[in-house]
Amino acid sequence: MKRFFWSRGAKIVYALAGLAFVGAASWVAYRINFPDAGMLQVGEQAGNWSLQTPAGETLSFYEHSGDRPSLILFWATWCPACGKLMPELAKLQASLPEGSVNFYALNVSEDGDPVAYFNEHGYRFHLLLNADDVEDLYGTFGTPRIFLVDENKIVRYTLKATTSREELVTDLRASLAAPTT
Repeated sequence: MKRFFWSRGAKIVYALAGLAFVGAASWVAYRINFPDAGMLQVGEQAGNWSLQTPAGETLSFYEHSGDRPSLILFWATWCPACGKLMPELAKLQASLPEGSVNFYALNVSEDGDPVAYFNEHGYRFHLLLNADDVEDLYGTFGTPRIFLVDENKIVRYTLKATTSREELVTDLRASLAAPTT
């Protein structure tokens, strides 16, 4: 048995395992230090997606959003920052003319009950489940993440990792008021 641990084959396995660990650790460190890297940016076309509502209906983003701006929130019930942000978004939604902006809450990396969470807090966003593939499509990492998309499906605002809640609401209002091209 002792011979196996120091044989040529074992050394190769240890080296490969070490390289895999270093590579994975480097990727995680990069994403932690540069959380917005690879994310969909302002001025880029927002990807289309289709997701299930809690009622089991399929909602297609391009079809459903029509010619209105849309706020897309990636969130999870276990995310404390999401819990603090969502009431601010609900206030923003309530302050806007009814139906003038679509609010989509795309649930990702979930181990809780997003439907119960929405019912408990009374949110009126379009709740969409199992959005991990859309998270990949938009290049997001972590929650919360927000994209404000205009009626032409162009990203007009993204929530940066360093944006405060106060800055967010001000930035969203300014982006909604800005003319689109």
